[in-house]
Amino acid sequence: MQPEESSVIEEIDCGLVLDAVNKVLMRRAYFREKQRSHRRRERDGIHQLRKQAEELETQAQRLRLCANPRRMRSRQPHEDSDGGLSWHAIAALFRHETRLTLAENADLVKTLRSHCSLLTRMQLWVAHNDKVPKVTLSDDPAIRKLTKEWATQQMYHNTAAAFQAFPTSFDSNEFSVCDLTVSDLWVNFVDYSQYVWHAPMEVAAYVLRYHLHELLSTRDISS
Repeated sequence: MQPEESSVIEEIDCGLVLDAVNKVLMRRAYFREKQRSHRRRERDGIHQLRKQAEELETQAQRLRLCANPRRMRSRQPHEDSDGGLSWHAIAALFRHETRLTLAENADLVKTLRSHCSLLTRMQLWVAHNDKVPKVTLSDDPAIRKLTKEWATQQMYHNTAAAFQAFPTSFDSNEFSVCDLTVSDLWVNFVDYSQYVWHAPMEVAAYVLRYHLHELLSTRDISS
């Protein structure tokens, strides 16, 4: 092999080696930057969680004070002339906090028992009323309100299944079926209707709640 060819081969080999080294260095730099970015995201996430925890602690303390106004009183014990705290002041503070804690615990136990009783009665109501069209509401205002909310949520949840029996309705189509049954004691009127409203659920609920009479009388409620 001649010297010129040998020098060319050495230059080519050096170029290949440098390219390989550069690729390795670039790969290492990429992974280092990726790790730094990951650690940075972890630090930011921890900082955000600590900030949220502090905000929640402040909010919880404010809610406790609002729920029990007696805690709004000053809880700082009086200091002696030398700047220290006497055992009498510390014991008085502990007694005060103990009374407040016991009162708060009694309120929480009372609320828990009320919720447990409400839950039991609601479970019995759901078990005995398997058919929504025929239900009996309780005379308890809290249970009556919760029953209506639960029934409304169930109707919204089963909307798709209920409308499967309806024909497909397009924007220009309206589907309505009326059934009237007359007996000696009462008149039973059933109306099945399906409309397409291009409006949010809140707007539809507001219209049905406050403008149902206008809907039935086919008046313009756009205003």
